[in-house]
Amino acid sequence: MNMHGGQMAPGMGAGGMRGPGGDQDGNGRHGAGRPRAARNLVGTVASSTATELSVTLADGTTKVVTLSGTSQYFTQTPGSTTDVTVGSYVLVSAKLPGRSATQDVTSIAVLANGLTTAHVHLGHPAKVTAVNGSALTLEVAMPRGTKTITVTIGANTSISTISAATSADLTVGTRVAVDLGRGTLAAESVLIVK
Repeated sequence: MNMHGGQMAPGMGAGGMRGPGGDQDGNGRHGAGRPRAARNLVGTVASSTATELSVTLADGTTKVVTLSGTSQYFTQTPGSTTDVTVGSYVLVSAKLPGRSATQDVTSIAVLANGLTTAHVHLGHPAKVTAVNGSALTLEVAMPRGTKTITVTIGANTSISTISAATSADLTVGTRVAVDLGRGTLAAESVLIVK
């Protein structure tokens, strides 16, 4: 869970995943239920080939990244509360809790079946173990065991779904968040926001 009061990706629209947050746990795993700490590039697809992706950033500059057979692709689309069910895995973003036992969630991304072990750049998912109206009980794997937390879906909570995609889903004008390898312009994963 993003405990930095973060939300999900700058300028990504409803249900978009938000970038920079930092690794609170200090172990490179990005914590339980949180979106991955940093998106290296967020922008719009200018062009795409089998081996390269050109992304126009918010400041108008264009970056070219390398795509390879190991690059992973995901599509994020708007969702609804009916997508959040017992047994599903989610990435959530919430503000730090006050004195309340529950946390108001600013955004939820529901992972498609099979994505719970997807590329680490997607984030570290939490399992939904109960849904009671707008209250969700989540089970999160922590370095020292499992923790159960309760979060609340509010009127302003954005909900999206994330599913597997392919490089064929990269089209000119599509919003993307690209995770790069350390010290390189090679894409490890690309989140396509529709």
